[in-house]
Amino acid sequence: MGVPVRQMRVEDPERAAVLLHPIRERILARLRTPASASEVARELGMPAPRVSHHFRRLRETGLIRRSGSRRVRNLTEILYTAIARTYIVAEGLTPGGEERRQLRNDTARRPLRNLIALGERLNGDALLLLDEAARDGREFSTYATAVDLAFPDASARAAFLADLLAAVKSLRERYGGTERTGAEARYTTIIACYPDRAR
Repeated sequence: MGVPVRQMRVEDPERAAVLLHPIRERILARLRTPASASEVARELGMPAPRVSHHFRRLRETGLIRRSGSRRVRNLTEILYTAIARTYIVAEGLTPGGEERRQLRNDTARRPLRNLIALGERLNGDALLLLDEAARDGREFSTYATAVDLAFPDASARAAFLADLLAAVKSLRERYGGTERTGAEARYTTIIACYPDRAR
């Protein structure tokens, strides 16, 4: 019986189109543990033929796999499991994503590429924590905030950056450490600063 991997990056357009269907998202969430199409149909309150159609598309694109069978009265039900617990769709498959992908390959835009990579990591890590919280009923100590800043000129922005880098260096020296004993609680901290284009 296959166990879903923690995370899958989807870069194939056909697979992404199948994955982003809202009903299939619900089916994949249920298939973190093995289930049959008829079982999922009952749990979702949907007609069995409709759910079977979505199962077929998920199988064809390799998003679920057969993981066993069981006898139910006079029938044998085939069980399926999702390939992954969480999915990240490549930015090139989202609206305007191809243009962003081309810009991402521009060496002059390395800071923007780094911002994208950190955003993807934050998104993936948060999804994994949500998955564990839902599956195990665990609680996690997390903190996130957004601070709006305004700089009158480039020198003020440079001064802020210098202060920020000094603070990060101090925190890294105090809490970072290179030796890990395995007993301490390990956390990831991501800090980002970028122009606000939403206003």
